[in-house]
Amino acid sequence: MKVDTALRFGAEEVRITPPVGVDLGGYVGRRKHSIRLQDDLYARALAITVQGQMLILVSCDLLGMSPDYVKKLKRDIGKRVDTGMENVIIACTHTHSGPATIMLNRCGGVNNRYMETLRKKIVACAFRAAKSQTRGKIGISRAKETIGVNRRSKQAIDEVILKPDPCGPVDPEIKVLCIEGEEKCAMILSYACHPVVLGPDNLSISSDYPGAVARRLRDLSKKPLVPLFLNGACGDINSKVHGGQASDVETLGRKIADKASVSLKSGHDIGDFEIKVKEKRVRLPLYIPSRKEIRSLLEKYKKKLESQRRNGATYMETEISQAFIDWGRRALNAMSTSSVTKHKDITISGVALGTNICLVVIPAEVFVEIGKDIKKSSPFRDTLIVCYGNGVLGYIGTSNAYT
Repeated sequence: MKVDTALRFGAEEVRITPPVGVDLGGYVGRRKHSIRLQDDLYARALAITVQGQMLILVSCDLLGMSPDYVKKLKRDIGKRVDTGMENVIIACTHTHSGPATIMLNRCGGVNNRYMETLRKKIVACAFRAAKSQTRGKIGISRAKETIGVNRRSKQAIDEVILKPDPCGPVDPEIKVLCIEGEEKCAMILSYACHPVVLGPDNLSISSDYPGAVARRLRDLSKKPLVPLFLNGACGDINSKVHGGQASDVETLGRKIADKASVSLKSGHDIGDFEIKVKEKRVRLPLYIPSRKEIRSLLEKYKKKLESQRRNGATYMETEISQAFIDWGRRALNAMSTSSVTKHKDITISGVALGTNICLVVIPAEVFVEIGKDIKKSSPFRDTLIVCYGNGVLGYIGTSNAYT
């Protein structure tokens, strides 16, 4: 029996905008719930089948998802489309103007009813993508654009603060995988930058600049297009505009989309390839501060909070101080009960599309230097870093970030 080696693909999207009034995620201490809709949020699913091996890739306009939530999603999708859980990748764009979808201290409450509706919508969308597959061809192209800036500024007193550092490392690389069929196209765009254009004072629901990228790409496409945005190693990269307006979102999104669109003219077909997926459990060391360090931090922020209250600081400023106090108390309690671990186990997925292209899926916020090192050391010609993929467990920083 002859095996069909031709690539087949299907791509679908579904609106996942929450009702106005839900808590927004991404920032500590927003005073109010969401009060308006700026633009709709979407989940976009891409199914690719080569030689009987199916890959499902989903990108959601959300801050992130817990590993447990993702595990259920992957299981449900795998059963529905008849593929292994490891072949299902769930990623989030990491917009900071979407609903609170993971539990973070003082960062909004998760709406359980929305999360259940969300799960059903994503599963159904992935199913439609899998069932609508038709023949297509895939190509890759590359471009560069810098809309981000490193947000960790080292001070003269050996203290790092969250402030733009124009001299800090960034990753300007845009990688584009475009799949074209007779009647429809799909696109994967990889870029590394926090979607924080609208900033912490924003109370509008928005996909931020990744949504603007998708809208612009769709406008530029000659065929109906489903564009998936995958955020890269942007753990310490903010958009240059932070606390901007809706017009800034569109401007930055257009910059990325326009460069990506132009790059397609110089792109090339991948040709025949196999899909190979491998998961690896990785043990990461954790930095454990001493009790002395924690108590010092507690005293620092207690005094800071008292001063802020006396001097009329903003609600957000006092909430940030309180969040540090909460963390310090929890850390001391964990030490007293011997529940502190010195490592964290995470699962990283590698998705190889032939011998030249690989997606590295990491369930964390990875600092840009680590992402660039992964690309540099990769045996693949083109490596796409997919952060906030299959969950998000926190930050993975460089070793010197702790010194």
